Amino acid sequence: VYQPGGQVHAAAFAPEKDTAFVAAGAAGLHVVRLRPRVEKVGAIEAQDFVFDAAVSGSRLYVAEGLGGLSVWDCAQAAAPKLLGRYQPKEGRVFQVMVPPPGRHALLHVGEVRLEIVDVADPAAMRLVCQDVRDGLLYRLPLADGSLDDRYAGCLWHASGFYWYDLKAEPG
Repeated sequence: VYQPGGQVHAAAFAPEKDTAFVAAGAAGLHVVRLRPRVEKVGAIEAQDFVFDAAVSGSRLYVAEGLGGLSVWDCAQAAAPKLLGRYQPKEGRVFQVMVPPPGRHALLHVGEVRLEIVDVADPAAMRLVCQDVRDGLLYRLPLADGSLDDRYAGCLWHASGFYWYDLKAEPG
C-alpha cells in the first residue's frame, strides 16, 4: 500500500516498469519504486493539482490542472528532468493521453474541450486541433490508447464518442 497524502487520480509506469509515477492531486506527482518494497524515491514540482500522468517512450506527461501540461525526461525515473510546458488558453488539464509514436498529446481541458497538441518538441509545443461538442466531458473521457497508432477517441456524454485521425493533416 502506498499513501501519498493526496487523492490518487492515476499512475503511469516508467520504462523499466519497476517505478510508477503517481498523480496524487494536491500532493503533486510522486515517483514510487515498486520493488523490492513500495517507497517514494522522488517527486516533481507541480504547478497545481496533478490529475493524470502518462508515459510514452522516455517521456513523462503530467496533467497539472491550472498548471497545464508538463513534459519530463524520465530516462532516470527517480529524477525526471523538465523538458517543457504547455498552457491552454483557459481551463484546467484533467487528463492526458499520448499514443505511439509520441508526437501528439490529447488533453481533456476544462469541462468541454479536447485539445490535441504537437509534443514532438517539448520546448515548443503547439496546439494543432481543438474540439468542443454538445455536453460535458466527465472524468476520463479519453480512450486509453489508440487504434493502429493512428485513431484516438473521446467521449462527450451528451453527444457520443468521436474518433480523431492523428495522421491527418491539421486543418
